[in-house]
Amino acid sequence: MSLNASAQQIFVSCQKLLTRWERLRETWDDSVSRSIDEKFMVQLDREVRNAMVASERMNQILEEAVEELATHDNAPYGMQRSRKNNIESDH
Repeated sequence: MSLNASAQQIFVSCQKLLTRWERLRETWDDSVSRSIDEKFMVQLDREVRNAMVASERMNQILEEAVEELATHDNAPYGMQRSRKNNIESDH
């Protein structure tokens, strides 16, 4: 599973949990439920959103690394492109 797919799965699961939590809060509204909401649910939502941003950035960095590695001989992922060829094509 790719990094983006994993992050998306976490985000969707969190949104489902938060939706169910909101439905539960319609019938359960006391100091305990408010405490759970403040201590856990709000924090969970914030942290998952932060993780999504970090995941997107990590994915960009990984894509850049793969692109850079592809410019070397014996490049991984079958994307061999010689720097020499790239330099010659730029001129």
